[in-house]
Amino acid sequence: MQKGDVVKSLKGRDQGHIYAVIRIENGLAYLADGRNRTVQNPKKKNEKHLEVLASTQDFVAKDTDIRKYCKI
Repeated sequence: MQKGDVVKSLKGRDQGHIYAVIRIENGLAYLADGRNRTVQNPKKKNEKHLEVLASTQDFVAKDTDIRKYCKI
């Protein structure tokens, strides 16, 4: 898993939601979906509770771009 990946939550209250990975630190992924979870207020989630759906080469951490990536 790396910055810019589009992931699906497998566990927790947000199970099934699609997010973009903003950054990874100490085994935790910081996620945003561009609407409820923005780049300024990302969700922390353990990496093992996520499934990678796609990778993006030209990732830009803006909420408008993240909304496009999360519409898979």
